[in-house]
Amino acid sequence: MSGTPEQTLYDRLVRRLQNRPIIAAGLILFAVLVGIGILTGSIQNIWLAFESSVLGRTPGLRAEYCDILRPLVLQLDRTKAAFNRWNGKDLSLESETIRDGNLKARALLEENGKLVPDALREDQKKLMLHYDRWLEEYDRVRVKRTSNPDQPFVFVYSFPSESEKRFRSRMAQIEAQLGSEARCK
Repeated sequence: MSGTPEQTLYDRLVRRLQNRPIIAAGLILFAVLVGIGILTGSIQNIWLAFESSVLGRTPGLRAEYCDILRPLVLQLDRTKAAFNRWNGKDLSLESETIRDGNLKARALLEENGKLVPDALREDQKKLMLHYDRWLEEYDRVRVKRTSNPDQPFVFVYSFPSESEKRFRSRMAQIEAQLGSEARCK
């Protein structure tokens, strides 16, 4: 055995880094950044778990709110406002706003149907049936012109107001649960 103690890896690293302060500072900075990243990721995960389990703000609830309820109510508001302005044969209002809004609302209900809670399934069907009927009538009156093309309004008298109220009520319930987090990104 020789008289010099065996150096550990740590001792050799420290000796080499003492003569290279820029590399040492870079390694320390890297370690600090990785630590902060891990810590903030952990904090984010803890917060998400708290929101989900304690506050009930699950990703599914957010998806329901952002992917179907909020856009559907937007289209309902849009078409209702257009309907309230509709005071005679206005083909641009009818085709650009009401038809477009009805198409979008129907597509939301169909494409995001998996997000509709079971309690609103029947309302979903009623709204889709209404939109189907209205679009069919629009096609007969304005496109094919087979059913009185001079009528001032395309109207089918089947809008399910109670279904609309239940969707709006569900949205208000989720907004209350999400609180200030009721924002879609």
